[in-house]
Amino acid sequence: MLLTRQKLAGMMECGRLEPYSNKDEILELCRSAKRLGLGVAYANLSYLSLVAKAIAGGQTRLGIPIAFPFGATSPGLKVIEAKQALAEGAVEFDMVMNIQRFKSGEYDFARADIQGVVEAVGDFTTKVIIETCYLSKPEIIKAAQIVKQAGAKYVKTSSGYGPYCARLVDVQLIRENVDIGIKAAGDIEDLYTCMAMIKAGATTIGANPEDAETILNQFASQYGEQVEIQIAPAGGT
Repeated sequence: MLLTRQKLAGMMECGRLEPYSNKDEILELCRSAKRLGLGVAYANLSYLSLVAKAIAGGQTRLGIPIAFPFGATSPGLKVIEAKQALAEGAVEFDMVMNIQRFKSGEYDFARADIQGVVEAVGDFTTKVIIETCYLSKPEIIKAAQIVKQAGAKYVKTSSGYGPYCARLVDVQLIRENVDIGIKAAGDIEDLYTCMAMIKAGATTIGANPEDAETILNQFASQYGEQVEIQIAPAGGT
């Protein structure tokens, strides 16, 4: 795959979702995302319209987390949240899987929970946070399979609130077993880690805007405008 600096920027997604983030910090995120040409800027629902206005006119798309960060709300509430965000201009939806129900073996529930949001947002992109930090290897594979069966386009590794975030071994595991988009999110702070994730099969990178800028600057310094890289083949179905 030919990876350009511009394409890498478009693969990167950022947000200020912490409960202590303030309005000025969120607006600064928007300015950085727009200036760098990042793929998506995320906002919690209360500031979604603010972010929509701040990133207007650029390449950055508007995203929202759904049932963040624990995924424990009811399926109906997730749909309501997604529909309100859709009405306010969101086009990327990072929902959290109901981890408790999944860990309890209630796979049909977990699948239907995801499918409700997928159907609510239609052709727009749904990514499902499965929190790999809480799952065994078989559970990671099973969760990714359920996400694909429910019609979502991506599995996302992490919310950022668990004991650890994206790990190369987990991205590799998903890539080898399920043919689905993968968003590696969190603890990706330099070009080496970012490139390793992409080569392992990550198709989207979740990083804060400061780390995104560092990665893009390192890319330009090491490769210039583009580099040819080998991506691990997808396995599974």
